[in-house]
Amino acid sequence: MPAQGMQIELPSRDDAALAARAGRTLAANLPMGVLRLHLDNWQEVVLPKAAARLLADLLAELGTGNAVTLAPIQPDLTVREAARLLNVAATWLGERLAQGDLPFNHDGTRRRIRLENLQIYRDTLAAERRAVIAAQAGASPQPG
Repeated sequence: MPAQGMQIELPSRDDAALAARAGRTLAANLPMGVLRLHLDNWQEVVLPKAAARLLADLLAELGTGNAVTLAPIQPDLTVREAARLLNVAATWLGERLAQGDLPFNHDGTRRRIRLENLQIYRDTLAAERRAVIAAQAGASPQPG
């Protein structure tokens, strides 16, 4: 959700086409490491790999005609923030924390989840889902 007062603007067709071309070029060169931008005034700007990936994603979205906004994510998340990122109910995630499925810290009375731990947990859940689907797909119906 954009910050209050932030203006959201859709890219023009020309800007979308330019963004699409730039995004494809950038995405094709991401594995090379840092991104060096050469400005019209001959200055060079060096972006870290994480910023280059974000820029490639931003250009890809603009290239499809979408408006884009940026929302920072803190390294320590509340249960509600973590649940939103997992696309689950906060109560469900709270139960998982109580069961010890995901490590967390206390910040006063609030539980905080490290983003890195949440990403590992998300990947574990995805792997478990894939295994269940594969097992179900491999099971053949028994003749009656």
